[in-house]
Amino acid sequence: MVRDLNMPVQILSEPIVRAADGLALSSRNGYLSADERATAPSLYRTLSQLDVAIRGGRRDYPTLIAEGLSALQAAGLRPDYLEIRNAIDLQPVSERSTELVILAAASPAVADAVPALELQGEMTQGALIIGTALPGAKVRLDGTDVPVAGNGLFAFGFDRDHGATAHLAVTYPDGTGTERQIEVARRDWAIQRIDGLPQKYVTPPPETLARIARERELKTAARGKRIEGSWFAQPFIWPTTGPITGVFGSQRIYNGEPRRPHYGVDVAAPTGTPIVAPQAGVVTLAEADMYFEGGLVFLDHGHGVTSVIMHMSRVDVTEGQTVEQGEVIGAVGATGRATGPHLHWGMFWRGAQLDPAILAGAMPDAAQTAAGGGD
Repeated sequence: MVRDLNMPVQILSEPIVRAADGLALSSRNGYLSADERATAPSLYRTLSQLDVAIRGGRRDYPTLIAEGLSALQAAGLRPDYLEIRNAIDLQPVSERSTELVILAAASPAVADAVPALELQGEMTQGALIIGTALPGAKVRLDGTDVPVAGNGLFAFGFDRDHGATAHLAVTYPDGTGTERQIEVARRDWAIQRIDGLPQKYVTPPPETLARIARERELKTAARGKRIEGSWFAQPFIWPTTGPITGVFGSQRIYNGEPRRPHYGVDVAAPTGTPIVAPQAGVVTLAEADMYFEGGLVFLDHGHGVTSVIMHMSRVDVTEGQTVEQGEVIGAVGATGRATGPHLHWGMFWRGAQLDPAILAGAMPDAAQTAAGGGD
């Protein structure tokens, strides 16, 4: 509006005026009850303590955040979030960060105002589950720690071959907890036969084994990276549209020889068709010429929830780059082990292979399965 009206505007920054106990003297704080007024300054005191710790040389940011959340809850506040970010662009802190900012929001705790535990998603093999717990909670799935964001968001997935049940345990900041036994629905998997592949992609010749081993190390290293952010909690879109030529979980038989299941969805499209990010995230692997995958991108949507884009004719992103949902990351191709141009979109959470179609929903332009390229 300022630009359109051509108005001369000068932005001035002034220090926040505070009461003696640290509470900001804003009009909204004038509506606090006596009890809320007594509790509210704890937010300022907690942020000040974190500021002193960072200026004193502490760099264990996850621990500082956990300590801050616990302090807020102990003071009778319900944290909405508490993050330590790069002051320039509000991105996660990196080794290059020189100026930091502590971001927080909290409200007076109200009994039963926030559900202690919520789970969203299909409780079935190949599904991603989004959870919300009280900030500061600790979560374990089948005995393995699950990362929890400062606002209580977390994610986990059920592998294609996950058993009939899963055990979820949550410990809250006050030491109490809850447990859930989750029934995981079993799915029936199709059998897909693919003929006409060059035999070197079915049984790699000895001279290719060293290359395959090196590329496996690259993928393993990328899987081990941990990216902050909770983009996984937002709706996903299809990276490109077209006929679905391969579904998640199907047993693959290449040139008559059984191989491991298909961990993704194949979408037929002409070579050069743009591929967009299905959700925002950080690129953890970007390679133009992998033996099996051809052009390959790993895009971490936070907490290890990662999209895998394969067989690309062009890779337009680099490792470490942050991309937004809908941003072009490359183009469809037929590189690597492929019988024709198509997009392969896979997903994983840690070691669990996930079905992208559950997250993206029906294909906008071509929902039916059709003949075409595959891998």
